[in-house]
Amino acid sequence: MMTMFLGVKSIIAFLFLSLSFNALGKESAAWIAENSEIVYFFSLECGACYKHEPYVSLLKLKTANHASLYKIPLNTNTAKDAGKRLYFLLMLSQKNYNLTPLEVSRAAYSILLDNPNTKADDANEYKALLKTYGMQFSDFEFNKWWASSSALINDSLQLENKATEEKGSVAPGDIRVVVEGKVYWFFLSEDNPLAIIKEIMELISDEG
Repeated sequence: MMTMFLGVKSIIAFLFLSLSFNALGKESAAWIAENSEIVYFFSLECGACYKHEPYVSLLKLKTANHASLYKIPLNTNTAKDAGKRLYFLLMLSQKNYNLTPLEVSRAAYSILLDNPNTKADDANEYKALLKTYGMQFSDFEFNKWWASSSALINDSLQLENKATEEKGSVAPGDIRVVVEGKVYWFFLSEDNPLAIIKEIMELISDEG
């Protein structure tokens, strides 16, 4: 299923170079302290997660007035924290590029797949890697993205640990909803994802 992401280096470069800016909202904000929020856990290597992206986008749109929705990439099998780093760096660079959340996930996965030995903590390696794929940015811009991505990685790991304590384990497709201090868990299954999304929307609108 994931073979369609192989050999896409030229496609990614084209997307980075040709698309104009369109902000994607609060994807890169810190989230842990929020009172009402929705956190969607996904994996860059999860085929179902790519299919569910339209439903997640719908949920974000329909609940925007009541709660913020954040997406957290879980560690991949290909490289532990490198996937998180790539995903957050691409999201943070949205003032330069107009990639949809789905395209960001696919680009992060494809870059990681082509570069499996990438380390999560080597800033110079990532700077060179992203430029290889056609991204253009100043050292100042990259340094800001790097610092923010480090904070997001730390925050996401804290929330993963908190979520694991609550339910035992966290898997791609899990959705953690906090409303008025109460925590609710949902799983975006492949059987009927729209029903799950509607249930969360009703919960948020009823208590928000």
